[in-house]
Amino acid sequence: LNPNGLIPTIDEDGFILWESNVIVRYLSAKYGMGTLCPADLARRADCERWMDWQQTAIAPPMGVAFRALLRKPPDAIPEEQLQSAVQKAGEAWRILDARLADRPFVGGNGLTMGDIALGNAVHRWFKLPIERPNLRHLQAWYGRLCERPVYREHIASL
Repeated sequence: LNPNGLIPTIDEDGFILWESNVIVRYLSAKYGMGTLCPADLARRADCERWMDWQQTAIAPPMGVAFRALLRKPPDAIPEEQLQSAVQKAGEAWRILDARLADRPFVGGNGLTMGDIALGNAVHRWFKLPIERPNLRHLQAWYGRLCERPVYREHIASL
């Protein structure tokens, strides 16, 4: 179904869609308009900005760290490259930590598609065997995500 041979991919009555954040946007608009997908255009664009930021600022260094620490062979990525990736990821997570200083979720007071897109990455960040900066707002947000039964079952339990 996916010409890249990757997941996730969804098939909704013959409508094939792939790419994680596109799927999140689609499902949020279809089933969560006004909640997961803010009805207000500016709030929606703000959430989408964080979704895109996840792909451009978080995913690259987190991908290096994840592969270096949890994939085989363990020495496939040089230690210097791993440390650089962890530092870059920490710097990026500081940006979200600052964002969360005055709000419980990425998009404001309630869970939005922005939180969904970042939720898997933040779980990996806190589970990687690395030293990380003390980002209390990020940690508190991760705790709020972990309180949600669906997140706990499908993300935090992995």
